[in-house]
Amino acid sequence: RWRKRIKDNRCAIVDKVFKTNIALASIVENKACGSDIKDSPADALPVTQIPDWCSDELTTILHCLDKMVIARGQHHKTVAANEKLYGRSKRNFKRTKGIIGVPRGLPLNAYSKTYWGQLTSFKRDTISQVPPIGLDVIAQTMQKSCMQPAGNSGSGMPGPALNQPSRSNTLTGEANHGPSDSAAAGAMHVDC
Repeated sequence: RWRKRIKDNRCAIVDKVFKTNIALASIVENKACGSDIKDSPADALPVTQIPDWCSDELTTILHCLDKMVIARGQHHKTVAANEKLYGRSKRNFKRTKGIIGVPRGLPLNAYSKTYWGQLTSFKRDTISQVPPIGLDVIAQTMQKSCMQPAGNSGSGMPGPALNQPSRSNTLTGEANHGPSDSAAAGAMHVDC
């Protein structure tokens, strides 16, 4: 129940902020891409288990989406529900055994380089052959926006920062040229 609500909230934010980025929407809609959330005994907050296959960029994006959802809460009941939904008693890293439980068909840079390096070429081809998208650019932009101090103009990130060229963050060392590159940064006007 926790995972579905969090996934739905993330999808709503992506739909509002990154309307043209279909690749990012596809990643966020994949229920296996979020952290595993386990209920704790008694009245304790749930425990987050972050999978080791997930790249730092994807983790940053998911955390920033959660911050955006929390920031949008205005009614006192919404704020209380968000505190309960997004509050955690602790965060743990979950070790993946092989490729079982790892989502397939994500862009290559959605997977951790360390995890990817441990796989055979057959397992890599089995998991994904989708070229990388600009997750690093999206993560940097979102992180800057979510970490901005309050009291600015309220317009989020200034325009020029969104159009900066990005360095390639591929697992194979190839250039990052694809149709999703131009839509990777999107336009973001949300204060966190």
